[in-house]
Amino acid sequence: MSDKQRFSEVVTCGHCSNRAPMLVVAAYSNSVNRHEPQHDVEWTESDNYEMLKCPACAAITLRSYFWHTGYMDAGNGITYTILYPLEKSAPRGLSETIAKDYQAAQRVKNISP
Repeated sequence: MSDKQRFSEVVTCGHCSNRAPMLVVAAYSNSVNRHEPQHDVEWTESDNYEMLKCPACAAITLRSYFWHTGYMDAGNGITYTILYPLEKSAPRGLSETIAKDYQAAQRVKNISP
């Protein structure tokens, strides 16, 4: 990574539920160049991983995405998958109404216990 700090788009922190751009503290790309001689086509594809640091709680979020040069040619965006922390689910057996209230309480528990 260069000397210039890089920030993500707005991300919801899975630890504290803060929504903000996060500092990209580490990035890894497993890039492969491909060539299909019979159609004279070349492309690059890669599995990518990023560690993001939340500006509110300083906890780390790990996410991944797949990239292909054809995505940019087609105007498609990147779809991120959060690998850590996993989304917390409500305890089993709660009614739908109580489960929604539980999830809402989880999002604000660091702000208003």
